[in-house]
Amino acid sequence: MQQTPYEELKVDSIALGERLRWAREMVSGGPTRLAADVGVDTSAIRHIERGVRLPSLHLLQALCHVLRISSQYLLSGSLEAVDLELAARLKAAHPELSWPAASPNPGNSRNSTPNSNPRPRTHEKPETVPAR
Repeated sequence: MQQTPYEELKVDSIALGERLRWAREMVSGGPTRLAADVGVDTSAIRHIERGVRLPSLHLLQALCHVLRISSQYLLSGSLEAVDLELAARLKAAHPELSWPAASPNPGNSRNSTPNSNPRPRTHEKPETVPAR
């Protein structure tokens, strides 16, 4: 039987809350400390961790900044753009988390190393070749 949109959202909010708790426990300790760091009441953090509510966009950004995680981590369990040390610890404790797939364009990823021979960027117009 297919889930209703409400049931899917509930499953997603529970998973988001679980991932938030995992990161919080590794970075900031208790929910009271995290709540103070992001400027909300402790009950807001507890409700999000239990899947009772979802964070606002503003709170989501604050949580990601304080915990050194990414919105991709909270929303889907991807460790992309998560602090590397924290990502390794989270992956070791929770194998169901995923590393990002290899980038099809190696030079376009934020985490990739720059090309050793990059193409120079100039703001000059290219020379035009006169018509023969």
